[in-house]
Amino acid sequence: MVRIQSLSRYPIDVRVRFDGRYDTTWRVLSYRKNTPAVTMNVEGFEFSFVADIQPARSLDGAIAALLPQSRYANVRGDPLNRYGSGPFCKFTIPKTYKQSGVYLVMAGDNLKYVGECSNLSARFNSGYGIISPKNCFKGGQETNCRINNLIYTTVSDGEMLELWFHSSSNHKAIEAILRKNINATWNKY
Repeated sequence: MVRIQSLSRYPIDVRVRFDGRYDTTWRVLSYRKNTPAVTMNVEGFEFSFVADIQPARSLDGAIAALLPQSRYANVRGDPLNRYGSGPFCKFTIPKTYKQSGVYLVMAGDNLKYVGECSNLSARFNSGYGIISPKNCFKGGQETNCRINNLIYTTVSDGEMLELWFHSSSNHKAIEAILRKNINATWNKY
């Protein structure tokens, strides 16, 4: 269970309006400039809301299932890695998060994943958000494949995923503290 000491985000059906008031008929869909910060405190660290993770959808509204491994030449005949069979999805977050820090992937109040990075936008937009064909094979980025597939499966099952971020140059130590104290279901222990 995640220990949240303070929470200044609001129920999923509340949207922050530009005038600073709250409108319960809208849902927070993405980060917007000039709105009050949406934060939560987890294990003594303040995290800011970044964005909902919203995979691209096909014309029928379903999450677009991607199988990039077929585009890889694979001249050495490498086998797929443990998570390389997919399916995968494609998504992006705002490109403005170039800081190092610790991130959380949340489904409602359930913490799914704790990770650290040297550049949040690059980690999600070039790492998790788009799976290159080579990463599906042995020697590729297994974690990118695993997390992307979990995002695909979770959102396909109707859950909404949110990304939260704590900027810090001490990101490796903070991630270790959080992983020790919190059992996030997607983290491997």
